[in-house]
This record gives sequence, C-alpha cells and structure tokens, in this order.
Amino acid sequence: MKNIFYLFRYIFRIDKKMIPSIILLYTISIFGNIAYLVFPKILIDEIFYKQDIHRIIWIMIIFFLFISSINILTNYLNGYMQKLQDLFNLREANYFARHALKLRYYHIESKDTQELYDKACYNVDILGIVFTIVQGITSAVTLGLMIGIMTTLNPLIITIIIVIIFINIIIGKKLKKISFDIGEQSAIYSRVVTYINKLMLNWEYGKEIRVNALGPFLNQKWDKEFSAYIKENNKKKNEYYKYLSIVNIVDIIQYILIYGILILWVIYKNLGIGDFTLYINATSQLKNNFMNVINSWQDLQLKSKFLDDFVSYFNLENEVEGGNLTAKEVMKEASHIEIEFKNVSFRYPMMEHYALENVTCKIKKGEKISIVGANGAGKTTFVKLLCRLYDPTEGEILINGININQIKLKEYYDLVSVVFQDFKLLAFSVRDNVIFGKEIIEDRVQQSLEVAGLHNKKLPKGLDTSIYKNLDEEGMEFSGGEAQKIAIARAWYRESSLIILDEPTAALDPLSEYEIYTNFQKIIGDKTSIFVSHRLASCRFCDKVFVFDKCRIVEQGTHEKLIIQNGLYADMFNKQAHFYG
Repeated sequence: MKNIFYLFRYIFRIDKKMIPSIILLYTISIFGNIAYLVFPKILIDEIFYKQDIHRIIWIMIIFFLFISSINILTNYLNGYMQKLQDLFNLREANYFARHALKLRYYHIESKDTQELYDKACYNVDILGIVFTIVQGITSAVTLGLMIGIMTTLNPLIITIIIVIIFINIIIGKKLKKISFDIGEQSAIYSRVVTYINKLMLNWEYGKEIRVNALGPFLNQKWDKEFSAYIKENNKKKNEYYKYLSIVNIVDIIQYILIYGILILWVIYKNLGIGDFTLYINATSQLKNNFMNVINSWQDLQLKSKFLDDFVSYFNLENEVEGGNLTAKEVMKEASHIEIEFKNVSFRYPMMEHYALENVTCKIKKGEKISIVGANGAGKTTFVKLLCRLYDPTEGEILINGININQIKLKEYYDLVSVVFQDFKLLAFSVRDNVIFGKEIIEDRVQQSLEVAGLHNKKLPKGLDTSIYKNLDEEGMEFSGGEAQKIAIARAWYRESSLIILDEPTAALDPLSEYEIYTNFQKIIGDKTSIFVSHRLASCRFCDKVFVFDKCRIVEQGTHEKLIIQNGLYADMFNKQAHFYG
C-alpha cells in the first residue's frame, strides 16, 4: 500500500490532471451501466402493460439523450486521456533520465543499477496500475448495486454466480500463469532476435559483417531462434486455449441455470417481462463486475511486485552537493591549483580488494604530472577520485589545502577540465560539443579548435555542422582522432585551473600525436595538469612522473631521475623504446 501512495504522488508530480481524469472516466461508466439496466425495464413495462404511446416516446427520447450524452462525454474523455497519456509518457521518460543525472556516479557504473533501471522503466506500467485500481473501485460500486437488485428476487441466483466465478478464478489463475510463461519466453527469444536484427541494421558492424561474410551465419542464427520460439509458443498457446474453452463451457452452464430459474419465475410466479429483462442484465453485470474486482485485485498484486523495483530506483542515493565553499573561495588570490592526496585508499562498492591503497602525493601549483602504469594499477581510479566521481574510502584529497568535499560540487567541476579516454561526443553541432553547456564565446570556440589542431577541418555549415547523422542527415562523421581533438578543444574552452588528459593521444595517428605533443605547452599553458598515458614518450613533456603499480604509487620523480633509478619506470620506458626502435 505504501508503494501505491508513492505511485500516486509520482504521477501527480508529472501531471496533476491525470488521476482526476481517470477517476472521472470510470465514474461516468457507472451511470452508463445503471442506464442500460433500468431504462429497458421501464420501456418494456410501458409497452406491455400501460401502452401509453406518449410515455413510450418520452422514455425513448430520455434514454437516447442520456446514453448519447454518456457516450459523447466518454469519447471526449478517451480522446483527452490519449493526449494526456502521450504527453505523460514523454514527461515520464524525461523524469527517469533526469533522475539518472542526479545519481551518484557509482550507480551509473553499477550493473545492478542498470538492471534496476530496466525493471523500473520497462516492467512497471505506471498508468496501467492506476487504471486497475480505479476500475476495481468502480466495479465494486457497481457490483454492490447489482447484488442489491438480485437479492430482491432470489439469493440462489447470486450463489450460482459466485460458485461459477470462483471456478473461473481458479482456471483464470492457470491462464495467467500460462500467459506469464508465454511473456517470459517471448522476452528471452525476442532479446536474441532483436539483437540479431540490430546487428544486421547497424552500420558500425557493416564492414565486419560484409568482409567476414557473416550474413548467412546471422540468418541461420535468427531462423534457429525464431523456430524455437514458435515451437515453445505454440505449445503454451494450445494449453492456454484448452483452459479458455473450459471457462466458456462453465459460462454457458451458468447462463442455462440462471435463465432456467428466471423462466420458471415468469411462468409460476408472474415475474414481469420488464423485471425478467432487468434481472438478466443485472446477472450479466454482476458477474462481469465481480470478475473485474477479482481481476483488478490479482493484477494489482502482480504489478505491485514490480513497484518495489520502481520505488527502489527512485530511492537510489543522489549526488551529494558537497560543502559550502565556492571556487573563488578555494582559489582566493591564487591562479593555480595545488593538489594533495593524504593516505588515500579506495575500494569500489561491493568489492573486497582496494583499487587504490595508501596513496600519498603532492602536485604543486602549475606542475605537469604524467601518470603511468599497467592496466589495473590504479591510474583511472586516481583520476575518478580527483574528479569526485567517488569519495575516498580512507584518507583525504586537498585542493589548495582544502578538503574537496567541502567545496560545492558544481563549483568544483568549474575548476576541472577532463578528457576521458572513453570521452563522448553528442549528435549536436560542433559548437555545442565544444562549449558543452558553457556560455558561448564564438572567438574562443574557434581558438579552441585551433589549439586542438582541428582548425583546418572543412565544416559545411561551420560551427553549426552537426556531428554524426543521428539527428541531421547532413551531419558529418568524424574519425577517432578528430573526435579526440574536439574533446581536447572542449577541455581548453572551459578555462579550468586543472586539466586532466586521460590517454589524449590514444586514437591519434603518429602525425596528429606529434602535433599534440608539440602543442602540449600551448594546450596546457601554465595550469596544473595531469597526463595519463601508456606511451611513456609523453613523460618528457611533464615536470614529474607518478608510477602506479598494484594500486600504489611506487615511484615518482622527473623522467631523467626515474631513468637513473633504473626501476619499474626505466624498465617500462626501455621496453617501449626498444619496441619503437
């Protein structure tokens, strides 16, 4: 029940009109049901007994006007509801996405969170639950009215109906189980065949598929999965229709018994034709509404299980804003950033082993640091902690002597520019990808592209040229190296006091790599900078090198000093020099 209240509040936040509109729609249906029950009895009694033509005409006119009004209002509300639902679906999708933006970064990296999102987003029919609840309540109200009418005739009829209904409920549970199994099977096979379809249509796989002649292989895979799906689906469908036939037979028996009782009452107890019609219609409505109440309750129980995932997703921990200090208060009169790690250790959530262990180091104002080491040595974790994507498990990180958790998160991000190894470009304009939400300064955008070495790239629409063709058919495809230059231009544009470049030349050809190294000083300027790279030649451009191994900093110093020490760094450098030599 707690989840249901949460759901109603959730819908009300997205659209305040939705729930009242659903309630109004189903309330109107109650009046329609009553009209179809009462008016035929009044009309038939008038025709067979009083036979007043004027009254008959007036009854027909009133009935026609009332039912027409109900139908017109219902149709209008259905159309209005469809518009509301279309807008609600768009707003809800955005609501989910906006919530994801607020989550702590470790949730974004977590497979469990991604699975929870899929369950919350795709398994929970938000509006369907509300429709189920309101339909159940309106059916219960109508059911009460029908029971009141039927008890005036013979309680035996109600007993027959209830017995038949419970038989239907037992069989209905079996039908729901089979239906659920069909859905589960469909989801499993659909995931596979949908993946194969996407492979066939995805241009990124086009070269691999054609060069390796994968077409027949993929077709064979698809045919195999589809045939298996058809076989299993037909088996379950046959079982489903067998039980459905039993339900139909039981319903026929019910109507034979009820009609028989009512006919006997007409013959032996002078039951009027109008009353006969009333009770027949009431019997049908009683059964239908009783089933609606039961089905609504069962559906609600089933759907409520998925609501746990829905509520859990929106209860995930949001990003912590941090302290109260601004960027200006941190920088004070300084124009550079000094960084210090004090006995910092870090362990990823749900992991036993440390990804970073007892790291202590200091980066002086304006220093250029190169971070090197094997994969899994702790380099990426070091950068993530400095970017406040995670908080240290132990120890603290200081900026100009201030713990970074004391700084407002948004203000902190203004101090830092990062080019991640797995950076992303958006399918918007070149300008949008450079400014990335910052204030537009046209000259600086051009200057950023020039510093990054992309000023000679011909752009059909200038800075308005779209990247990729996702949203614009005239968009341009950029090579990996060109995309990386845009990411570097983005970092330079931000004018942050700290620049972090994670494998900035990984996707560049040797010529472009040389160009980046040559312009390194121009790109970084006199700012404090961190340069993560597997290519140790880049270390010569830096003031100091941090060598990571087994989640620790095992060596640090200038390139020349570390070569003389003849330790891990020297060994790595000599191997690379030999490889390129």
